[in-house]
Amino acid sequence: CSLPALADLRAAYPQANIDLVMDAAWVEAARAWAPVDRVLALPGHAAGRVGFAFSLRRERYDLAIDLLSTPQTAWLCWLSGASRRVGLDLAGRAWAYSERVTRPGSALDGAGRPTYVGDAMRAIVAAAIPGGARRAAPIAPARTQGTPPRVALAPGATWSAKAWPARAYAEVARLARERWQASVTVFWAPGEEALAREIAAAVPGTELAPGGSIVDLGERLREFDLLISGDSGARHLAQFLGLGTVSVFGPTDPWTQTPRTGRHRFLRHPIACAPCQRATCALARNYCMSEITAGQVVEAAESILRP
Repeated sequence: CSLPALADLRAAYPQANIDLVMDAAWVEAARAWAPVDRVLALPGHAAGRVGFAFSLRRERYDLAIDLLSTPQTAWLCWLSGASRRVGLDLAGRAWAYSERVTRPGSALDGAGRPTYVGDAMRAIVAAAIPGGARRAAPIAPARTQGTPPRVALAPGATWSAKAWPARAYAEVARLARERWQASVTVFWAPGEEALAREIAAAVPGTELAPGGSIVDLGERLREFDLLISGDSGARHLAQFLGLGTVSVFGPTDPWTQTPRTGRHRFLRHPIACAPCQRATCALARNYCMSEITAGQVVEAAESILRP
């Protein structure tokens, strides 16, 4: 979600030395795609983070931009000693910034929906740049019209409440192959291989992706036209890479997680308790996810794939 904001920053300051501080788990991905000079891994333990903060201070940064504006990142931003420190004007952390930005998601946008988190990050960068940021151009999709579509499925979910049933993904694969003669590949992360194998085995001709890192996933997704998934990291990566996406949402907010423009659709079943932001469903059945059908997902996909 932050990569377009970082692209805006680089476009505004093409000659600047830009460092990006990331949790260690995402350093590999950031080094592959972020348009920065260095990616610095934030230590996982408190003592190491204090020393890390003072190492940032020795760099004498001119500008620090806090895209997350959490209590932890606010402290880090302040300890950096940068002469300009830009972050969100939120209780308990606004003190850390020399320039405070009204939270973009605190009000509905012109379309009557909450702000997409990627746009909120771009708004913070724009506030840090005199005259505002010029948005960097998005990556263009690579599909050649008239050829069978290349469809990726990413059925994994870190929360059980976000998991769409395996049989539903298998039905999507079957319909995609029958209706569009699509090539279909099922992707998986560590711990998800058995799920992916079950889906691929249910529909002859469906491929199982090899394992690999998140960077490997990005390289493979460049070959596809469309990703069908739940609310997942693979989905955000596909959006950044220019793929169309169709996503099944339940316990999380689809509006804050979906770009306002582009070839992106989401489906949700209207139920009073959604979005609940719960990792596990408190009901006897996960209605917000299970009531969405494969046919509805394929219909949404067709609205993206047709010329």
